[in-house]
Amino acid sequence: MSTELVAELCEQGLAAEGVGRLEHARDLYTRAWDTADDAFSRCLAANYRTRLVETPDERLTWARTSVEYGALCAESDDARIYPLLPTLHITVAAALYEVGQHDSARDQYLAAARALQVLSDATPQAALLQGVVFEGLKATGYTPPGTCHAVERFIDTLERDMALGPLAFVLSAYVNGCGTDDHGPEFVQALRELRDAGVLSESQQRLLGEAVDAAQQLVVEGNPVATEATESTSTTPSSTAAAASVNDHNPFGDGSPNVALRI
Repeated sequence: MSTELVAELCEQGLAAEGVGRLEHARDLYTRAWDTADDAFSRCLAANYRTRLVETPDERLTWARTSVEYGALCAESDDARIYPLLPTLHITVAAALYEVGQHDSARDQYLAAARALQVLSDATPQAALLQGVVFEGLKATGYTPPGTCHAVERFIDTLERDMALGPLAFVLSAYVNGCGTDDHGPEFVQALRELRDAGVLSESQQRLLGEAVDAAQQLVVEGNPVATEATESTSTTPSSTAAAASVNDHNPFGDGSPNVALRI
């Protein structure tokens, strides 16, 4: 009963947020926390409490609390927690980023990327979460194997051209399993599959060909699993500028960095 009531209170809190009733939403999230009586419901309630806090440190405290209870659920093999793990790691990563702990934030984004492997790409939240993880990793200066200026330019072009289908495919390949040993070859293979499908415009196809060649060369040469953007193999002016501004880039905008849980 606790989980159902906690979930209902949190949903009511989201609805209150949506119409600008922030104090009412905060009260609902507090009631949810006070109602929670097991690890799963406490995990949910703590995650929602990160949404409306007064200080970044308070956000980090609640985010860590949520992840701790999520870990307890995983230890007890509570299957309900697995689809929620990416969001939990994203929430704590955003909180860490907000207080300037960018290295720890990067680790949490990588944990979110690994957790995303349990979600089907067809899951409605998968594309949103992949996009958030992609922006978070970029903001913290992480460069996966096979990622270079040519790949970044191709992704930027897809974003600019609003090529949403190909963009979702590339971001999925970029994020899912990021940080694992097999990620580089799998990412290159995904790029090759997209190139061979021939579904892009002529200019996009040309950029993709350049991205495939460059990414494949990096993977074959064995670039590290994780490097700082400032240590990127690319020395082009645009990539250097991106590296220099990595600490100034906020991937969350002005709103809450939390991605609302749904169960």
